[in-house]
Amino acid sequence: MTPAAVGQQVRGLEAMVGTPIFRRTTSGLVPTDAARESLPILRNGLASMREGLRALLPGAETERIRISVAPTFAIRWLVPRLPVFYERYPDVELAFDTTMRLLDIAAGEADLAVRFGPGVYRALQCDRLFAEWVLPVCAPELANGARPIRGLEDLRGLPLVHLEGETADTAWATWPTWAEHFGLVPSEFQDGSRFNQSATTLGAALSGHGLALAGLSYSLDDIRAGRLVAPLGARSAIPTRFGYDIAYPPAKTDLPTLRRFRRWILGIAEETRIEMEQFLTE
Repeated sequence: MTPAAVGQQVRGLEAMVGTPIFRRTTSGLVPTDAARESLPILRNGLASMREGLRALLPGAETERIRISVAPTFAIRWLVPRLPVFYERYPDVELAFDTTMRLLDIAAGEADLAVRFGPGVYRALQCDRLFAEWVLPVCAPELANGARPIRGLEDLRGLPLVHLEGETADTAWATWPTWAEHFGLVPSEFQDGSRFNQSATTLGAALSGHGLALAGLSYSLDDIRAGRLVAPLGARSAIPTRFGYDIAYPPAKTDLPTLRRFRRWILGIAEETRIEMEQFLTE
Protein backbone atom coordinates (compact mmCIF):
# COMPACT_ATOMS: atom_id res chain seq x y z
CA MET A 1 0.00 0.00 0.00
CA THR A 2 1.08 3.56 -0.64
CA PRO A 3 1.68 5.94 2.33
CA ALA A 4 -1.47 7.83 1.34
CA ALA A 5 -3.52 4.62 1.42
CA VAL A 6 -2.10 3.71 4.83
CA GLY A 7 -2.96 7.18 6.12
CA GLN A 8 -6.51 6.80 4.89
CA GLN A 9 -6.86 3.44 6.66
CA VAL A 10 -5.52 4.95 9.89
CA ARG A 11 -7.92 7.89 9.74
CA GLY A 12 -10.82 5.53 9.08
CA LEU A 13 -9.87 3.36 12.06
CA GLU A 14 -9.55 6.38 14.34
CA ALA A 15 -12.95 7.62 13.20
CA MET A 16 -14.44 4.19 13.93
CA VAL A 17 -13.04 3.87 17.48
CA GLY A 18 -13.50 7.58 18.25
CA THR A 19 -10.01 8.22 19.61
CA PRO A 20 -6.54 8.96 18.17
CA ILE A 21 -4.38 5.87 17.66
CA PHE A 22 -1.26 7.69 16.49
CA ARG A 23 0.39 11.03 17.14
CA ARG A 24 1.67 12.79 14.04
CA THR A 25 5.31 13.87 14.37
CA THR A 26 7.93 15.14 11.97
CA SER A 27 9.50 11.66 11.93
CA GLY A 28 6.23 9.82 11.30
CA LEU A 29 3.38 8.20 13.22
CA VAL A 30 3.90 7.36 16.91
CA PRO A 31 1.38 5.11 18.72
CA THR A 32 -0.55 6.75 21.54
CA ASP A 33 -0.51 5.26 25.05
CA ALA A 34 -3.98 3.83 24.46
CA ALA A 35 -2.78 2.12 21.28
CA ARG A 36 0.24 0.60 23.05
CA GLU A 37 -1.94 -0.74 25.87
CA SER A 38 -4.41 -2.31 23.46
CA LEU A 39 -1.76 -3.95 21.27
CA PRO A 40 -1.26 -7.19 23.32
CA ILE A 41 -5.04 -7.70 23.50
CA LEU A 42 -5.43 -7.13 19.76
CA ARG A 43 -2.55 -9.52 19.02
CA ASN A 44 -4.17 -12.25 21.09
CA GLY A 45 -7.49 -11.65 19.38
CA LEU A 46 -5.94 -11.88 15.91
CA ALA A 47 -4.09 -15.06 16.94
CA SER A 48 -7.42 -16.59 18.02
CA MET A 49 -8.98 -15.65 14.68
CA ARG A 50 -6.02 -17.16 12.82
CA GLU A 51 -6.32 -20.47 14.69
CA GLY A 52 -10.08 -20.50 14.16
CA LEU A 53 -9.71 -19.99 10.41
CA ARG A 54 -7.12 -22.78 10.24
CA ALA A 55 -9.61 -25.15 11.86
CA LEU A 56 -12.13 -24.35 9.10
CA LEU A 57 -9.76 -25.31 6.29
CA PRO A 58 -9.97 -29.00 5.21
CA GLY A 59 -7.04 -30.96 6.62
CA ALA A 60 -5.36 -27.80 7.85
CA GLU A 61 -5.24 -28.52 11.58
CA THR A 62 -1.61 -28.17 12.50
CA GLU A 63 0.27 -30.71 14.56
CA ARG A 64 3.36 -28.52 14.74
CA ILE A 65 4.32 -26.01 17.41
CA ARG A 66 7.28 -23.64 17.50
CA ILE A 67 9.20 -23.52 20.78
CA SER A 68 11.82 -20.97 21.83
CA VAL A 69 14.31 -22.31 24.38
CA ALA A 70 17.84 -21.38 25.46
CA PRO A 71 20.62 -23.70 24.21
CA THR A 72 21.75 -25.00 27.61
CA PHE A 73 18.26 -25.86 28.81
CA ALA A 74 17.51 -27.55 25.49
CA ILE A 75 20.72 -29.62 25.42
CA ARG A 76 21.03 -30.48 29.10
CA TRP A 77 17.39 -30.94 30.19
CA LEU A 78 14.77 -30.87 27.45
CA VAL A 79 16.26 -32.90 24.58
CA PRO A 80 17.17 -35.98 26.68
CA ARG A 81 13.50 -36.17 27.76
CA LEU A 82 11.93 -35.68 24.33
CA PRO A 83 11.81 -39.40 23.37
CA VAL A 84 9.14 -39.83 26.05
CA PHE A 85 7.10 -37.04 24.45
CA TYR A 86 7.41 -38.43 20.91
CA GLU A 87 6.49 -41.90 22.12
CA ARG A 88 3.29 -40.48 23.58
CA TYR A 89 2.52 -38.04 20.74
CA PRO A 90 4.12 -39.43 17.54
CA ASP A 91 2.05 -37.15 15.29
CA VAL A 92 3.18 -33.89 16.90
CA GLU A 93 6.10 -32.04 15.35
CA LEU A 94 8.15 -29.73 17.56
CA ALA A 95 10.21 -26.98 15.92
CA PHE A 96 12.84 -25.47 18.24
CA ASP A 97 14.59 -22.12 18.15
CA THR A 98 17.60 -22.62 20.44
CA THR A 99 19.28 -19.25 20.06
CA MET A 100 19.76 -16.83 22.94
CA ARG A 101 17.59 -14.26 21.14
CA LEU A 102 14.33 -13.65 22.99
CA LEU A 103 11.57 -14.13 20.45
CA ASP A 104 8.40 -12.04 20.69
CA ILE A 105 5.92 -14.76 21.62
CA ALA A 106 2.99 -12.35 21.84
CA ALA A 107 3.68 -11.25 18.26
CA GLY A 108 3.63 -14.85 17.02
CA GLU A 109 7.36 -15.46 16.51
CA ALA A 110 6.88 -18.74 18.41
CA ASP A 111 3.97 -20.58 20.01
CA LEU A 112 5.63 -21.21 23.36
CA ALA A 113 8.87 -20.30 25.12
CA VAL A 114 10.86 -21.79 27.97
CA ARG A 115 12.29 -18.86 29.88
CA PHE A 116 14.57 -18.41 32.88
CA GLY A 117 13.08 -15.38 34.57
CA PRO A 118 10.80 -13.90 37.23
CA GLY A 119 7.71 -15.80 36.04
CA VAL A 120 5.74 -12.76 34.87
CA TYR A 121 5.77 -11.79 31.19
CA ARG A 122 3.51 -9.13 29.72
CA ALA A 123 0.60 -10.43 27.62
CA LEU A 124 1.64 -14.07 28.20
CA GLN A 125 0.30 -16.93 30.31
CA CYS A 126 3.03 -18.54 32.44
CA ASP A 127 3.49 -21.84 34.28
CA ARG A 128 6.46 -22.41 36.59
CA LEU A 129 8.49 -25.53 35.85
CA PHE A 130 10.90 -25.36 38.78
CA ALA A 131 13.18 -23.06 40.74
CA GLU A 132 16.95 -23.16 40.26
CA TRP A 133 19.99 -23.56 42.50
CA VAL A 134 23.67 -23.02 41.72
CA LEU A 135 26.46 -25.20 43.10
CA PRO A 136 30.07 -26.23 42.33
CA VAL A 137 30.47 -29.30 40.11
CA CYS A 138 33.45 -30.98 38.48
CA ALA A 139 34.63 -34.22 36.95
CA PRO A 140 35.20 -37.11 39.42
CA GLU A 141 38.91 -37.15 38.51
CA LEU A 142 39.32 -33.60 39.79
CA ALA A 143 37.29 -34.10 42.96
CA ASN A 144 39.19 -37.29 43.91
CA GLY A 145 42.59 -36.45 42.42
CA ALA A 146 45.93 -35.60 44.01
CA ARG A 147 44.18 -32.92 46.08
CA PRO A 148 40.81 -34.44 47.03
CA ILE A 149 38.01 -31.98 47.73
CA ARG A 150 36.67 -32.62 51.21
CA GLY A 151 35.81 -29.11 52.39
CA LEU A 152 35.70 -25.45 51.47
CA GLU A 153 39.41 -24.90 52.11
CA ASP A 154 40.29 -27.54 49.51
CA LEU A 155 38.93 -25.33 46.72
CA ARG A 156 41.76 -22.80 46.97
CA GLY A 157 44.09 -22.98 43.99
CA LEU A 158 41.94 -25.37 41.95
CA PRO A 159 41.20 -24.46 38.30
CA LEU A 160 37.89 -22.63 37.96
CA VAL A 161 35.42 -22.23 35.10
CA HIS A 162 33.46 -18.96 35.05
CA LEU A 163 30.09 -18.16 33.47
CA GLU A 164 29.68 -14.53 32.40
CA GLY A 165 26.77 -12.53 31.03
CA GLU A 166 24.23 -15.27 30.35
CA THR A 167 21.52 -14.22 32.79
CA ALA A 168 20.12 -11.01 34.28
CA ASP A 169 19.46 -12.82 37.57
CA THR A 170 21.67 -11.03 40.09
CA ALA A 171 21.20 -13.93 42.50
CA TRP A 172 22.97 -16.33 40.12
CA ALA A 173 26.25 -16.84 41.95
CA THR A 174 29.60 -16.06 40.37
CA TRP A 175 32.71 -17.60 41.90
CA PRO A 176 33.56 -14.43 43.90
CA THR A 177 29.99 -14.04 45.23
CA TRP A 178 29.78 -17.76 45.97
CA ALA A 179 33.08 -17.60 47.89
CA GLU A 180 31.93 -14.56 49.87
CA HIS A 181 28.66 -16.33 50.75
CA PHE A 182 30.63 -19.16 52.36
CA GLY A 183 33.13 -16.97 54.17
CA LEU A 184 36.01 -17.38 51.71
CA VAL A 185 38.10 -14.59 50.18
CA PRO A 186 36.43 -13.51 46.88
CA SER A 187 39.71 -12.30 45.33
CA GLU A 188 41.06 -15.85 45.51
CA PHE A 189 38.30 -17.02 43.14
CA GLN A 190 38.88 -14.64 40.22
CA ASP A 191 41.15 -16.64 37.90
CA GLY A 192 40.18 -19.32 35.42
CA SER A 193 38.54 -19.88 32.04
CA ARG A 194 35.49 -17.81 31.10
CA PHE A 195 32.48 -18.72 28.95
CA ASN A 196 29.24 -16.92 28.08
CA GLN A 197 26.94 -19.96 28.00
CA SER A 198 26.16 -22.56 30.65
CA ALA A 199 26.43 -25.38 28.08
CA THR A 200 30.12 -24.68 27.43
CA THR A 201 30.78 -24.05 31.11
CA LEU A 202 29.34 -27.43 31.99
CA GLY A 203 31.18 -29.06 29.07
CA ALA A 204 34.45 -27.72 30.46
CA ALA A 205 33.64 -29.21 33.86
CA LEU A 206 32.74 -32.58 32.32
CA SER A 207 36.04 -32.67 30.46
CA GLY A 208 37.97 -32.18 33.71
CA HIS A 209 39.01 -28.63 32.90
CA GLY A 210 37.99 -27.26 36.29
CA LEU A 211 35.29 -26.53 38.84
CA ALA A 212 32.17 -24.83 37.49
CA LEU A 213 29.18 -23.21 39.14
CA ALA A 214 26.24 -24.90 37.44
CA GLY A 215 22.47 -24.94 37.67
CA LEU A 216 21.27 -27.97 39.60
CA SER A 217 18.41 -28.66 37.16
CA TYR A 218 20.68 -29.29 34.19
CA SER A 219 23.61 -30.89 36.05
CA LEU A 220 21.65 -33.30 38.27
CA ASP A 221 21.37 -36.01 35.58
CA ASP A 222 25.18 -36.05 35.23
CA ILE A 223 25.63 -36.07 39.00
CA ARG A 224 23.30 -39.04 39.38
CA ALA A 225 25.08 -40.86 36.53
CA GLY A 226 28.52 -40.22 38.03
CA ARG A 227 29.77 -38.09 35.12
CA LEU A 228 29.90 -35.07 37.43
CA VAL A 229 30.48 -34.68 41.14
CA ALA A 230 29.13 -32.05 43.51
CA PRO A 231 32.10 -32.37 45.88
CA LEU A 232 30.59 -30.29 48.68
CA GLY A 233 27.06 -31.63 48.28
CA ALA A 234 23.80 -29.79 48.82
CA ARG A 235 25.30 -27.51 51.47
CA SER A 236 27.22 -25.69 48.74
CA ALA A 237 24.07 -24.77 46.73
CA ILE A 238 22.78 -21.19 46.52
CA PRO A 239 19.20 -20.42 45.36
CA THR A 240 18.66 -18.12 42.41
CA ARG A 241 16.01 -15.41 42.20
CA PHE A 242 14.60 -16.56 38.86
CA GLY A 243 13.22 -19.93 37.81
CA TYR A 244 12.23 -21.80 34.65
CA ASP A 245 8.79 -21.13 33.17
CA ILE A 246 6.85 -21.88 30.05
CA ALA A 247 5.18 -18.82 28.52
CA TYR A 248 2.57 -18.67 25.76
CA PRO A 249 -0.23 -16.37 24.52
CA PRO A 250 -3.55 -16.90 26.34
CA ALA A 251 -5.24 -17.18 22.94
CA LYS A 252 -3.29 -20.37 22.24
CA THR A 253 -4.19 -22.12 25.49
CA ASP A 254 -6.72 -24.33 23.72
CA LEU A 255 -4.50 -25.15 20.75
CA PRO A 256 -4.43 -28.98 20.88
CA THR A 257 -0.72 -29.40 20.16
CA LEU A 258 0.29 -26.73 22.67
CA ARG A 259 -2.04 -28.23 25.27
CA ARG A 260 -0.40 -31.63 24.83
CA PHE A 261 3.13 -30.24 25.11
CA ARG A 262 2.19 -28.10 28.11
CA ARG A 263 0.68 -31.07 29.95
CA TRP A 264 3.72 -33.22 29.19
CA ILE A 265 6.41 -30.70 30.15
CA LEU A 266 4.67 -29.77 33.42
CA GLY A 267 4.51 -33.45 34.35
CA ILE A 268 8.15 -34.13 33.52
CA ALA A 269 9.19 -30.93 35.32
CA GLU A 270 7.43 -32.16 38.46
CA GLU A 271 9.70 -35.21 38.41
CA THR A 272 12.77 -32.96 38.18
CA ARG A 273 11.47 -30.75 40.99
CA ILE A 274 11.09 -33.79 43.26
CA GLU A 275 14.61 -35.04 42.37
CA MET A 276 16.09 -31.62 43.12
CA GLU A 277 14.31 -31.45 46.47
CA GLN A 278 15.63 -34.89 47.36
CA PHE A 279 19.19 -33.89 46.45
CA LEU A 280 18.99 -30.67 48.45
CA THR A 281 17.80 -32.51 51.57
CA GLU A 282 20.26 -35.42 51.41
